[in-house]
Amino acid sequence: FVRTDSAEDAQYIRKKAIENGEEKKLALEGHTVHFDGYYDQARDKDKTRLLLPSNVDLGSSINSMNRHEGLTEIHIYLKNIMEGKEVYICFFCLGPTNSQFSIPCVQITDSGYVAHSEGILYRSGYEEFKRMQGSKNFFRFVHSAGVLEKGVSKNVSRRRVYIDIEDNI
Repeated sequence: FVRTDSAEDAQYIRKKAIENGEEKKLALEGHTVHFDGYYDQARDKDKTRLLLPSNVDLGSSINSMNRHEGLTEIHIYLKNIMEGKEVYICFFCLGPTNSQFSIPCVQITDSGYVAHSEGILYRSGYEEFKRMQGSKNFFRFVHSAGVLEKGVSKNVSRRRVYIDIEDNI
């Protein structure tokens, strides 16, 4: 599913998050709630790493790993992980749209909850991407909820947040 800037697309994703059990309706019309698993709270600093070329060392205070090793691992983890699921391709803009300060990004995820939450946090950016005329100057995010059990991630030990500064992903 490719999300444009339309309210209908945003509503479709909201509906899917509820249907897939990632969110639950609240008594207040139009409001939902999402509960993370017990071991899936906040950021996992140990599993968040910058992927760096082998000749770059930013010191021990920056959690990093060899770019080639990180990409190999993430490709293994992501292989077929979205099979049988609906994938959401969402375009966002961090900062203002149609401005020299626009920071476009695209998210590919199989989580209606993630797509819905980002639609709240960031400006819609579909039209911004059309204005870019093929420029590759944007951030890319790839996310999967993985295997879900009772609406939350089952395999938390395989969670990774890798930042590839060479490819803006």
